[in-house]
Amino acid sequence: MILRDSPLSIQLLTTNSKKLIVTNNLQRKNRLVYSNKVGLHNIHNKYRLMKQEEIMIRDDGKEFSVIVPLIQP
Repeated sequence: MILRDSPLSIQLLTTNSKKLIVTNNLQRKNRLVYSNKVGLHNIHNKYRLMKQEEIMIRDDGKEFSVIVPLIQP
């Protein structure tokens, strides 16, 4: 749950190794919210179809990060 004294913080950055990293601080909900969990699964499958390096998902309990290799033309 997002609270005034605990705002959602989102960071976007790219690395020298050509990866996009999206990170946000975790704010767990007190109630169950329906999600079909399609978003990250969809991205993962598209990278696999294009024979790209796999995406990485990290959750350390404090932050949630998704690391996506940038696709080169």
